[in-house]
Amino acid sequence: MIWPGDIPEVRHEQHYDGRIGRSYVDRPRDLGVMFRAAVAANPRGEAVADERRCLTYGALDREVRALAAALAERGVRQGDRIAVFLWNSVEFVVAFHAIQHIGAIGVPLNV
Repeated sequence: MIWPGDIPEVRHEQHYDGRIGRSYVDRPRDLGVMFRAAVAANPRGEAVADERRCLTYGALDREVRALAAALAERGVRQGDRIAVFLWNSVEFVVAFHAIQHIGAIGVPLNV
């Protein structure tokens, strides 16, 4: 556990354009890893809410997987760019995680 004032260990790694950048040694590989860890740690905990509804991590995970499957059935594949044109809402969170779940790239557009 990192406490306030602790300095996490960093490493240097090469980025896509050849730049060398600093990154934390103990960082999650991607957002999906962080999301799955949160679901596993607290499936009944509140994950996201808006004016209309609230989802637990378990319910959010089920919606994310269902939408990811539907997108994959429609031909969305890893590396595809998908525009997300939604208000700030539970649906936006579901869509963004579903897109990431199949390895596509979410491109949020401001409503």
